[in-house]
Amino acid sequence: MGTIEKSVTINADSAKVVSALTDASKLEKWFPTQAKTEPRSGGQYYLKFVRPGEDDHVVEGQFTELSAQKVTTSWPMEGLGETSVDWLISETGSGTEVKLVHNGIGEGGPWDQVRGMMDPGWAMFVGNLKNYLEGGADLRAG
Repeated sequence: MGTIEKSVTINADSAKVVSALTDASKLEKWFPTQAKTEPRSGGQYYLKFVRPGEDDHVVEGQFTELSAQKVTTSWPMEGLGETSVDWLISETGSGTEVKLVHNGIGEGGPWDQVRGMMDPGWAMFVGNLKNYLEGGADLRAG
């Protein structure tokens, strides 16, 4: 199994990063169009991505780990199985380093198509998290 990895340094403290990754109203400002969350280990989440001209995309899963240094969620892949997403958070002298690791990505066949869509998608969303926390433009609008 493979991974998709993205990282960024954000000019915000780690508590604000964790809140942006777990609070439904904050998630909606940079990630899904609609969100419902129970931000605790074992809590459920629901993310709906409304895509004009395409079918909406829904991801439902669970927070499997939630701390000041790590937010992990299950990330079911319809028809392909269960994957997980880790957000690794560490404060540095220049801000907060945030690393996304999407684990459990398979190889070949439909997984190649998934990777082809998710790799640039995660890059945009990680950049949008930074923009949201630093007061920049919403990358979803463009």
